[in-house]
Amino acid sequence: MAETINVNSSSHFTIKQVADHLGVSARTVMRAIADHRLGCIKIGRRVCIPAADLRAFINKCRPA
Repeated sequence: MAETINVNSSSHFTIKQVADHLGVSARTVMRAIADHRLGCIKIGRRVCIPAADLRAFINKCRPA
């Protein structure tokens, strides 16, 4: 079962958490980051996606 995350929080999420929430692979999330469609913060080797960037990404992907 996919992990439920609260995108309205002020926290950060891992690539796996975002992938599970969106129902896509971690590779798809990494591609979105590489294409600058999804913002992230790199701390050493760790990649974190801020909740605000995830909300913006979801809103951009919604059909008009």
